[in-house]
This record gives sequence, structure tokens and C-alpha cells, in this order.
Amino acid sequence: MKAKIKVFSMVLLLFSVLFGQSVNISGSFTLKERLNTKDSLTLSWNEAKLLVDMEAVPSENIRFFGEVRFSDFGLSDNLSLDDLSKRKGILLDVREAYLDVYDFLMSNLDLRAGKQIIVWGTADKINPTSNLSPYNYEDILDFGKKEGITAIKLTYSGDNFAVEGDFVPRFRPAILPEGDYLNTFMQNGTFQSRRVNIVNSNTFLIMPKSDIKESSEVGIRLSTTVWKFDLSLSYFNGLLGLPFAKSVHLVPLDTLGNMNLNTTLSFSRSHVIGTDFSTSLFGIGFWGEGALYIPHEFVMELSYPTYTGMVREYDTILKDPFFKYVLGADYHFKHNYYLNVQYVHGFLHEYGDSLKNYLTGRLQKSFLNDRLKITPLSGIFTFKKNIKDSFAFGYMPEIEYKPYDGVSILLGAFISDYKNLILFPGIDRKRQVYMKMKIEF
Repeated sequence: MKAKIKVFSMVLLLFSVLFGQSVNISGSFTLKERLNTKDSLTLSWNEAKLLVDMEAVPSENIRFFGEVRFSDFGLSDNLSLDDLSKRKGILLDVREAYLDVYDFLMSNLDLRAGKQIIVWGTADKINPTSNLSPYNYEDILDFGKKEGITAIKLTYSGDNFAVEGDFVPRFRPAILPEGDYLNTFMQNGTFQSRRVNIVNSNTFLIMPKSDIKESSEVGIRLSTTVWKFDLSLSYFNGLLGLPFAKSVHLVPLDTLGNMNLNTTLSFSRSHVIGTDFSTSLFGIGFWGEGALYIPHEFVMELSYPTYTGMVREYDTILKDPFFKYVLGADYHFKHNYYLNVQYVHGFLHEYGDSLKNYLTGRLQKSFLNDRLKITPLSGIFTFKKNIKDSFAFGYMPEIEYKPYDGVSILLGAFISDYKNLILFPGIDRKRQVYMKMKIEF
């Protein structure tokens, strides 16, 4: 870690020397704490995060941007005596570092090369058309964040249209959740047998080979404006960010029913044809986004012992095309009320036959020239046809106060419950409170 900090300091010094007054440094510091309150007060999240942004414009046609993240997650619960002499839980990550070249080779053609965050779509945080940059689910309660990925992006801008082409030489998977949400999205099959005792559960991950054929991704997007509508059409060919179970094996250890469960995960490739729109009519903002996924066939192998020997079964996880979409609207009412609602078919982690329907939204009231914001209604809700018997929700009320420019203090709660339907795999009933302080500079 010390070596990484030294390298970052040298890079920062080098840019200051090379570009002098043309270097702009900004950033933010965030303190985030979350407590479980259901049974006892246990710490669920503990993070101090520093973001440092660097921007240099050495000439009219060239711009550099970089963002570095320092995060301290505190100490782990599982420490040895030797660990007490080391710094644990500290993360240094280069989130973005890219070069912009304007009018590259020809007029109106712009090049962006390097580690960058590429976001497509018009929906709020849930973008089924956006698959180039992986999602960061590290803190699942703060979903919708993207991770940077090394890519080359070319954008040609015309009078009333823009064409974007992207090439990602190497796939990068999504960042899985941390803390007590570690098992979110990872729903493993279970063996309902009283004679089976799982001694060890092992999970293995197979990453695609680092060659162009297996690991690269491409995307193209055409955007334009027709009347009051901003429209786009896109195509993506690449790997889906979350892994799927490729094989699940029960390995017998003895004749008493003791076994190991070995699960191997890998990634599936898919074509995605997407479209989106956004507009404002009668003071109401509307948006919609849809994506047709055409996956490569993905088959899971399941094996387990019986009295007659090992049995192997095969289940096709992905094969047929499926469609994910989001429809939303927002409106600023009188007396500083703001409402944002979305209908979602297929959440970020859902593919194939697992798509469910969701309602997301928030109602916010502002006071004191937006220095105080109270959000009494905010969260996500999913249900089936018989809503009384099958539902799940996550409720997140918040209060945010900004005592000074660039300084905010936020207090909130997360309450989740369900009946015969889970919100996300790995999330049970939760009762949590959280606090976030942020300073921008």
C-alpha cells in the first residue's frame, strides 16, 4: 500500500510540473457508517473514502482526466496477531484515467482512450442498455455505480446526431457486495436430502481467456433528437457482468452422507440491442429504456451420488432471448416537492427467466433553499399477481442537511421485509440506520 501511495504522489507531482497552472485538482471526502438494529447494534458498513480528481488541458485539442479513490474499511473481524502490525482494509483504486483528443484525424471526431466509465441509457441508475462498464455492487444500498474499464471510444458528432463506437480489449466483471450483503445475487442450489451433510462448500471462478476473441467487447450507439425527444439506438456484444453456475457437484467423503459441494462459476456472452428515449412534456420528465438480450447458450452441469452411482443432469440457464425495460417519470411540484418513479422489468442482476417486476421511487421535500432535504418515501417494491401473498420491499427514508457549500450530512434508514418473495437473493429482513458525511473541495 505504501508503494502505491508513493507512485500516486509521484504521478501527481509529475503532472503538476508538466502542466503547471493547467492542472485542476478537486475531489471529495466521504464518511459512511451503517448499523444493524434488528437484534443488537452491530456495525454493517464502515468506510472513509477520499476521491481525488485531476484534470489537465495542455492544449486546445487535448484533455486528461483521472480519478483516484482511497478507501479505509477499518479492521476485519478475522485477524491474526501478525495482522495487528499491518494496515488492513485500505483500498487504492484508479477509477478513471483517460486522454481526450478532439478533432482526432478529422473534424468532429473525438477520441477517448484509457480507463473510463461508459454509461448508456436514460433511466435512473437502472440501465439495461448499459453493459460496457461493469456495475459496482460493493455497497448494494448505493446501487447504480459504475466501474472504469480500459477502452477506446470514438465519437462523431453531426448536426443533429452522434455516433459512438467503443472497443474494450479485456472484460472486467462487476464488483460484488461487501459486508453483510456479501451473498447478494449469489443464489446457490440446495440439495433437499436428510441424508446429505455438506461439510465444505467451495466456489471456483473461471475467467475468460485474455485474448481478443474471448475477452473483448464492442459497442456502438447512435443518438439523435426528434422534436422534443432525445432518442438512441445501441448494440453491445460482450460478456454479462455477473457469473453463472457452470457446474455444481456433490463429492462424497464417506458412506455416512458427508459431502463437499463444489460450484464452478463462469461468464456468459450476449448480444444486446437497446433503445432509449427522454423528453419533457407539460413540465413532467419522461424516460424509457429497453434492451433485447440474445445470449449464447449457457448450460449448467449438476452431479450427485446415488445408490447406483453418480448422476449427471444438465440445465440450460440461458438460451432464449429476453427483454428488460424501464419506464419512468419525475416532476417538481409546488412548495419544493419532488417525485421520481420508475417501473422496472428485470433488475440489474436478473437474466433469462428470472426477470421480476419492480417499482422504485422517492418523494422529496426541500427547505431552506435546498439546504435541507427530507425524503419520507424512498425505496423499491416487487410483487406478483396476488400482491397480498407475494411481495418484498426495501424502504429507505432520508434526511440531508447542507450547513455550508460543499458540505452535507445525511441520516437514513433501510428496512426490508417480504412474504413468499425475496427482494434479492441473500438479503433477508433488515433493520439498519446509516450516516454519511461528505465534503467536496
